[in-house]
Amino acid sequence: MLYFATIWFDLVGSLALIFVLSMAYGHIQRLFLSRYYAEILMGVAFGGVAWLQMNMPLEPMDGLIIDLRNVPLALCAAFLGWRASLICFLIAAGTRFHIGGIGLPSAILAMLIVWAVAALWEKVTRSFPERRLHHMFLLSLLISAHLNAAWILPEEARNWFLTNASLPFTILNAISITLGGYLLNVEQQRIAKEGRIAASIMYDPDHGAWTKPAFEREVKLRVNAGTMQTPAGLLVVRIRHANFLFSMVPNFWHDKVLGLLHMRLKDTFENADLVFSMGTSALAIPLNADQFLRKGELEDSVKRLMEKDKFEFSADVKKLIAVDSEAFEWSVEQSLDDVIESAKSSFLALRTTPQKAMLRREDLTSLAKKRSAGKQNVFNSFPRTNNEVLFGKAAFLMKLNESG
Repeated sequence: MLYFATIWFDLVGSLALIFVLSMAYGHIQRLFLSRYYAEILMGVAFGGVAWLQMNMPLEPMDGLIIDLRNVPLALCAAFLGWRASLICFLIAAGTRFHIGGIGLPSAILAMLIVWAVAALWEKVTRSFPERRLHHMFLLSLLISAHLNAAWILPEEARNWFLTNASLPFTILNAISITLGGYLLNVEQQRIAKEGRIAASIMYDPDHGAWTKPAFEREVKLRVNAGTMQTPAGLLVVRIRHANFLFSMVPNFWHDKVLGLLHMRLKDTFENADLVFSMGTSALAIPLNADQFLRKGELEDSVKRLMEKDKFEFSADVKKLIAVDSEAFEWSVEQSLDDVIESAKSSFLALRTTPQKAMLRREDLTSLAKKRSAGKQNVFNSFPRTNNEVLFGKAAFLMKLNESG
């Protein structure tokens, strides 16, 4: 009797992890600034809870384990999206396959029932103005339908389960899913409220570019109103060596450097007024289909525009700002977040791949020739050898001295 009581306490104790994860969901999404990554991480975390529960189960007979693995799966499917629920299911199902035993077919069937019921509940309640506590309680009762999977157990195991475990499972489902669902729902409401507040801010107060939510809304409104073509690409203009530049200008300008680029870009070509910021060192502009076909020309013209004259930070500080500009395809199937991720990956590869490094070495040679002709340019190489490092540093410091 004491053994079974201890096991039940272990099961209930593991539910505390679910409640903690539910409360941490909002913080995780804010940390990653993306629901995509938050869903993946939460799917792994909830799957880990299911794994933990299956490794300290109640085992009334050989091959039949009793645990609460379906609770995290239900919460994932109902609140965290298909990515989280898929990851959680794969972890839970894989663990159960590894354990094996006479209860394996019933366990997998129960997981599929839970997944389907929770996903259906999510779809039905998605259009509700608000999910209330009684909706969570209804979900917990519907999830208990997975107990019907016990009917495919061997007779002895089935009789034991239906007699001894079905009622406790129903009660634990009612408590854990209702409470866990309530906590997740509160976090989602808070995130949605923060999103509405952020969307109400149209322009960044430091540099004047559109905020990302306002940009997405404005593009959609212009396209639907027929005043703008559907974007086919995104031109990203990124400050090269941004951290080094920030160290060379007054602190006042650290959050406002993008504003200088924004003012120079404004009205240079169609939709150039529709600029939004990507972090503290990059701006992005939507391109229509015709512009995207001429992306090479646009990339070069924007780069020349940014680098042709010095920017005045103060009466004594005038600097050239070197930029990288690259156009990325924005297909109908892609979200803005997808395009932004592609841009970030591309600029990261620009600094790490040997092929790009060789291109940077060619830029170094070109810089030396231009300097001898008295033309304005900036050091933009990633040297590879010790000699190149010394030469590169010398050229760069001389250019800074001239621009200062």
